[in-house]
Amino acid sequence: MVTLIIGDGTAGHLRQSTRDAVTVVCSRRRVLRTPRTGRSRGSMDVFVEAIAQVGASAVVLAGDADGALRRAARAMNCEVLRLPSDHAAAAWVVSIGAALVRADRAALLRVLHVLCNGPDATPGPRRQWNDRVVPALRPTTLARWATRNWSQCGWCRGGGLPGFPCCGCGLMIGGAIVEVIS
Repeated sequence: MVTLIIGDGTAGHLRQSTRDAVTVVCSRRRVLRTPRTGRSRGSMDVFVEAIAQVGASAVVLAGDADGALRRAARAMNCEVLRLPSDHAAAAWVVSIGAALVRADRAALLRVLHVLCNGPDATPGPRRQWNDRVVPALRPTTLARWATRNWSQCGWCRGGGLPGFPCCGCGLMIGGAIVEVIS
């Protein structure tokens, strides 16, 4: 099972049920006192500790404000995906990912690579969700569509939706969308 790690900036826009399904790490710059040593530690230590506790199953979904979380995850050789800059769109991506965490790791990563381009990149009927218009499709239907349309990035080990930037390195993904939901 995959564990999604997000910063608390994104967590504030999630429903409680989704928040319970992911690991939330504080992304604000604050100093914490450790009870054992009494020393202070910065937020980078908190991120490294959280990722180490989760282990190899961790996938970090980082927004624009989560730079330290992103750096800590990369330093620990953890998969890092960039969330959309719009908080509601980022919360939508996390909620879909949280609904699919029991899926195969590779399949979930492909889905997240595609969905991290935001709900506007996804076709299909629409509905209102947390002050945002998103596809009115179940997570499993979105996952099938995303998996079918995922393309390998030419630069990094990631990928994404053709015609959109890779959520790992930002390079545009070539090709064409194979299947359209109407």
